[in-house]
Amino acid sequence: MAYQSDISGRTIIDDRNFRDSLFSFDSGYVARDYDQFPEGTFAAPFNMPVIPREEWPERIEQMDKEKGWIKNHIQRAGMKVKNQQRTNYCWINAPVFCVEGVRVSQGDPYVELSPASVGAPIKGYRNVGGWGSQGVEYMAEHGVAPASLWPVNAISRQYDTEECRQERKKYIIDEWLELKPRNVDQMATCLLMGLPVAIGLNWWSHEVTAVTIAYKNGQFLFEIANSWSESYGEKGYAYLSESKARPDDAVVPSVVIT
Repeated sequence: MAYQSDISGRTIIDDRNFRDSLFSFDSGYVARDYDQFPEGTFAAPFNMPVIPREEWPERIEQMDKEKGWIKNHIQRAGMKVKNQQRTNYCWINAPVFCVEGVRVSQGDPYVELSPASVGAPIKGYRNVGGWGSQGVEYMAEHGVAPASLWPVNAISRQYDTEECRQERKKYIIDEWLELKPRNVDQMATCLLMGLPVAIGLNWWSHEVTAVTIAYKNGQFLFEIANSWSESYGEKGYAYLSESKARPDDAVVPSVVIT
């Protein structure tokens, strides 16, 4: 019998109940216009061999046993999910959470980083939406500021100081990938390699971070870290069915300069 993930009692969003999630908290993801910003505009396209689906259950079992998921690194480092509060910055909270996760998976100490330090300059210090690929492109050039110098939800120019500009250079994305829209197999391949994936979901108008995969009763489910604090789901985490996890925009920071 194929391996079965233990996800009893967990929050699962699927085609039957997804409407319950639509108006729960603030979001801010704006559907990317692929005519104006085609695939490859913001990052290198996905270029790794895709792991065949028939291998997924065995690989999920191995990752569970070895605690090799990016979520395991996140938990060992004591990281908590983001809390965007009343901002429309889900689209940058997810990529910044990815950067924090990649850093700790590289063996670097956990440093809380500020989504607002990326989102605010991109959006002209307005509390408006966007999508994750925009944020990753900015972080590859400018980095992201630590929360000690720029509060996580502060949409204000007062924190854009020379000290902050210099410090944020310590947290620059060096390598990253952009996945094909709606391509679950590419997303799963990254997750099975221990990488986080920031996924924008048009149906939800929201961006979250995919962190693990579960296999139950012949179905694959994708665990997400939300940016609605630990009060959401199970300490900020929930599962999406495959139909609800298909990313309309997906980006993967894979190496962070430290």
